[in-house]
Amino acid sequence: MKRSPIAAALALAVLSLLAAPAQARPRHHHRHHAHHDHHRPVASVNSGLFSFFAGGDLVSRARLYLGTNPTGWSHVWCGRFMAMVAPNAAARLRNPNTARDWAALPRTSPHVGAIAVLSRGRRGGHVGVVSGFSSRGDPIIVSGNHGRLVGEGTYPLSRVIAFVSAD
Repeated sequence: MKRSPIAAALALAVLSLLAAPAQARPRHHHRHHAHHDHHRPVASVNSGLFSFFAGGDLVSRARLYLGTNPTGWSHVWCGRFMAMVAPNAAARLRNPNTARDWAALPRTSPHVGAIAVLSRGRRGGHVGVVSGFSSRGDPIIVSGNHGRLVGEGTYPLSRVIAFVSAD
């Protein structure tokens, strides 16, 4: 039976999702994240087809850039990175390059595919997409400017200002 090029591409995409590792962990450690449980197992509901159909498409887009800096900026670029992977949501913000401005989006429950807006010091912030949760309930987030690269790491739930929707 001959497949159309679209069907073949879709089948290849599904197979690559099924073959993807259940969780991607940071490739390196950072002093400011050393106390987090980077290597503690998480429920693998954020992998494979479940991830693709349940908010994981934003996670997948963000993970494409792991280990890189696609923005070209040297500092405070997590908001700019999120604007790259969630352009429709960024278009609704006053300044999508500012992490805390992402809190203006509609609130949602904590889930894979939600955008997490975090505090950093008194006025600073950080933003990324939730890719899972640790066994303690802390969000695992794919974000830009995570040790100067796009990375994936566990952040304390106490730092979350808001979980918001990109939709």
